[in-house]
Amino acid sequence: MQPLVTEIELLLTVCLKHSKTHQESIRDVRKTLRGCRKSGREMMAAVDNLKRLCIDHYFEEEIESAMAVVKDLVHSDDLLDATLSFRLLRETGHDVSAGQW
Repeated sequence: MQPLVTEIELLLTVCLKHSKTHQESIRDVRKTLRGCRKSGREMMAAVDNLKRLCIDHYFEEEIESAMAVVKDLVHSDDLLDATLSFRLLRETGHDVSAGQW
């Protein structure tokens, strides 16, 4: 399975190549995250990428609002959606037990 290339990854690549300032880059990513409500999988991929890059602490509010969308995917029939949502919810401090799944 091909990894998801999200708007966040593309935006971060552009920011790095064009030497934007730190604050400009964060502002652009926030703007993209707020407009990225198309699908739960896309939102999870974006949050996962931010966590893997260790820059998720800049986007705590946006990630918390994304978790509302992700909660519904824990019971998904798609294994990727279910496991990724389960992990992200756990990592962000939400109480999700394995018994519910």
